[in-house]
Amino acid sequence: MKNNRNISRKDRLKSKRLAPANYLIVCEGKQTEPNYFNGLKKKINEKYGSKVDVLIPKSANLLSKKYMHKYMYAEFILVDEAQFLSREQINQLWFIAHKYNISVVCYGLKSNFKGDLFEGSKQLFARSDEKHELTVNCVCGSPAMFNARRVNGKYSSSGKEVVIDGADEEIEYIPLCADHYLEFVMNGKYK
Repeated sequence: MKNNRNISRKDRLKSKRLAPANYLIVCEGKQTEPNYFNGLKKKINEKYGSKVDVLIPKSANLLSKKYMHKYMYAEFILVDEAQFLSREQINQLWFIAHKYNISVVCYGLKSNFKGDLFEGSKQLFARSDEKHELTVNCVCGSPAMFNARRVNGKYSSSGKEVVIDGADEEIEYIPLCADHYLEFVMNGKYK
């Protein structure tokens, strides 16, 4: 171990400002929340230069030559909206993490508005080495288990799995505990 007393204060400060390794950010597409990661990309690139690639296509094969060069020099792969990835893409990320010793961190929802696991989430739970669940609160203050959909102010338990706020309808997602999901969405009935 080196003795830091022989290194000048200026050199120590300079070493703290060294640019980090490259990052690869994967997000599902323009339909969800890529602006969050585009903002992160902008901040990192402003501070350290071009260090971030954003990979958007849902159909991307991460093991193909087209994308291999993007992650081979990455130290981290951050995945937003991981619930929308396919089972195969989750398996590819797992392979990359273990084969190339690259940290892969995924963010996303566990289940859809019906309470069913998303395909990507299901495989992520099967393959993840570590899981950290972030919780949000229901309107009552209890931990929420469900991501309920409201269409034009009314709760809905039917429809396509992925619906983004459109021109004709106001779509919003509300975190609810089991009791309020049963009351507001299922109207107290088993569906």
